[in-house]
Amino acid sequence: MKKEFSIRHRIAFSETDMAGIVHFSNFFRYMELAEGAFFLQMEQELILREEGVIHGWPRVRASCDYKAPISFGDEIEIVLMVNEVKVRAIEFAFSFYRVEGQERQEKIARGKMTTVHVVRRTGQGVHDMEALAIPEPFISKLRDWAVVEG
Repeated sequence: MKKEFSIRHRIAFSETDMAGIVHFSNFFRYMELAEGAFFLQMEQELILREEGVIHGWPRVRASCDYKAPISFGDEIEIVLMVNEVKVRAIEFAFSFYRVEGQERQEKIARGKMTTVHVVRRTGQGVHDMEALAIPEPFISKLRDWAVVEG
């Protein structure tokens, strides 16, 4: 059975278009909300600044398929699964559900995001990032969650 990490989010007015429906781009923000909460639970920094270097997790791939609209005031549950762990990258899978009462209901979207562990030397440009192996003990924790290990 896949391990799931989830958070809930109530849709704000600012996340919707003129019809009150969530703009598609916000699903990518929701993926990042879940990812940030997951990293926090795993006691791993998304951005770590050390003297002379910055460690980060830029996205190299992201996609989302939409099944049903959501609107201002709706509550959603964002479910994160670790699809694959590689030496330098993590592929996350996301499922989005409408919440009624306390229960997960209709699946409204699904997404994927691949992120790579990188370091950038302070003072160098963004193109000077170097992919690094995911540090221990974080990679060990991730492997406990992974569906596939690469």
